[in-house]
Amino acid sequence: MAVQLETTTKRFRGLSTDEKPELDLSGAPPVGSVFTEIDTGERFVWVGSWRRQEQTIETLLSDLIDVNLQILETLAATQRGHEEYLWENEVLPE
Repeated sequence: MAVQLETTTKRFRGLSTDEKPELDLSGAPPVGSVFTEIDTGERFVWVGSWRRQEQTIETLLSDLIDVNLQILETLAATQRGHEEYLWENEVLPE
């Protein structure tokens, strides 16, 4: 198969609160067009309707941040006064 240049898809950018374009003067966006939310980094692909595109780096980073915040909250909630314990002392589970 030869390399083909795609010239029909469109790229849109806007806020997550903006309405995604479904029709313009030329009709519906061509299949494969992309809408990027500039405030969240999420991307949507037009396949007859807007579908969220998975596996974008922004989405992965957002998920990683959420997981790390949950870990920090758990650590803070279960924190014991570390000054009370030395490394050589055995600490029994409560």
